[in-house]
Amino acid sequence: MTTDEVRYVRAPGFVARRVAGETLLVQTSARSLQPIQRSTDLLVLNGTGEQIWNMVASPVTIEGMAQYLIQDFDVDPATARADAESFVASMVDLGAILPVKQVGES
Repeated sequence: MTTDEVRYVRAPGFVARRVAGETLLVQTSARSLQPIQRSTDLLVLNGTGEQIWNMVASPVTIEGMAQYLIQDFDVDPATARADAESFVASMVDLGAILPVKQVGES
């Protein structure tokens, strides 16, 4: 499978919420040794990040994300792809987005 065929989806344990006009990504599975001190970082998503987060509710490729960004934000294909790749890489590093296998893959 080439990187253009990899699909990404939201990882369990993360939710997005709109608060005071901003979209926050919250890890709901944060754990601490002290139950009272359960904490997590809040991530503020910009418009591009919010759109991609909405898209990864179902499996989608980087190319699919880029096509949507081109239409929604009126950006050139190279910028759209770079933005999608950057956002996905950051979210994969945090564990908020996961690559998924397709039917028939081993």
